[in-house]
Amino acid sequence: MAITSALKATVVDIESGQPRTSNEPEVLINADALWRDYEKNPYAADAGYLHRAFAVEFRPFQIVRLANGLPAFIYRAWGHIRIRAFAAGSEIDKIAVLARGIDSAVIVRGTCDGLVDGVVHLSGCTIVDPACVIDAA
Repeated sequence: MAITSALKATVVDIESGQPRTSNEPEVLINADALWRDYEKNPYAADAGYLHRAFAVEFRPFQIVRLANGLPAFIYRAWGHIRIRAFAAGSEIDKIAVLARGIDSAVIVRGTCDGLVDGVVHLSGCTIVDPACVIDAA
């Protein structure tokens, strides 16, 4: 995956053909690629992801309540927590009605805070409508 080219993609409105001007994410980053890039070389991954906002699809995912009462999404791979996405307080109502099943997925947009104790952290996460993102692959 070419990180630099993926971050240059733009979301285009289907009806007008013009680039979107909203705060919707530009690209959908693969969750496995994200944590593997950090596992391989955290410094190189920081160059491509750190302090950038993008969308990530978690399939499957877990929702946990933090000590401060705010929710976080947890993405696990190979039995380990790989990504923690800290949700904004404004997302609690949306999270309460999420459909959860065996193969449930959620797309969240957040800002990458880098690798903390072996786990990729995303902050200020909001739930995204899947129709508003472009797959980076």
